[in-house]
Amino acid sequence: AVFGALGAPLHDESLNPQIAVSPGMDRLDLSALVDLGRLASEYVHAPLALGLAVVAEDEDGALSYWALRHAPGQPDFHHAESFALELNEIRA
Repeated sequence: AVFGALGAPLHDESLNPQIAVSPGMDRLDLSALVDLGRLASEYVHAPLALGLAVVAEDEDGALSYWALRHAPGQPDFHHAESFALELNEIRA
């Protein structure tokens, strides 16, 4: 289950994000589409913050950790400080 700041599940089922990856010469573009209508009712009008993170493995097997914001210390994508993208658009 995925949980939010209010402590309640965001939804009883997986949010099932639609993810697309497009490699380029010197970059990798990733897009994710999440249906916010699938959120639990507690989150319909609540402010939301999103943490975007990727663990990438290069050809030699070395891992690198990418995120909009890293919390101090070891990589921890579940840390509250990692949720850096605020979704403040008006939702019906």
